[in-house]
Amino acid sequence: MGSNLHCSATNCAFNKTGGCYASQIKVEGYDAAITPETYCDTFRDKDNFNMTNYHGDTGLTSTQNISCSANKCTYNM
Repeated sequence: MGSNLHCSATNCAFNKTGGCYASQIKVEGYDAAITPETYCDTFRDKDNFNMTNYHGDTGLTSTQNISCSANKCTYNM
């Protein structure tokens, strides 16, 4: 079982008190060599995203729910 993740993107609609509540986290940055060259494709600005129409999971997202396109991503098995 994966551990829960801490989210520091305070303006993300899926962030609730530092926990990520997206059903899945998608990390992009295929050719990234270092972390700052990646980004969270799941991020939605809370000022522009209507959570009332969101039908994803309502539980905390764990490391098992990460999809990463970066070649050197820690979460690629």
